[in-house]
Amino acid sequence: MRVFAVRPLAREVILEAMRWGPGRRRATADATRDAFSRAFAALAAEWMADERPYHLPEAKSGRLARAMDWTTANLADATVEGAAAAAHVSVRTLSRRFEKEAGMPFRTYLQSARMLRAMELLAAPRASISATAFAVGFQSLGAFTTAFHERCAETPSEYRARVRGR
Repeated sequence: MRVFAVRPLAREVILEAMRWGPGRRRATADATRDAFSRAFAALAAEWMADERPYHLPEAKSGRLARAMDWTTANLADATVEGAAAAAHVSVRTLSRRFEKEAGMPFRTYLQSARMLRAMELLAAPRASISATAFAVGFQSLGAFTTAFHERCAETPSEYRARVRGR
């Protein structure tokens, strides 16, 4: 099983695909269903090729774990320098460890941590989009909205409405 973000049109295609699930198969071939299934399979492969992780990688060493813990605890003002200091290593050493152990640069880890926390905050009742943006380290609402949309394929307000069932 895999989880990945999709654009609203893709979501609708997935919901439509559920109409023709395995339990609803008719004895005779349905040309429309078969064509749709082939198109859906091709689109799904394309969507998965652009998959973005919705989890943070785990550290394999104590030093990287300290850097990651510090980063997630200080999202509003986290920097690679601060994370390196928390791990008691140089910025260069920390950068190499992130690439080797986490499989991503520090900046990507920070952005992922910020987006995951933003998603959590936006799901809460009475969550403010601007307060969420500043809480996770963005200096402007516009920058937050752009980053969130790039990551989640929907705006923060669309996400908030969807997860709240509105």
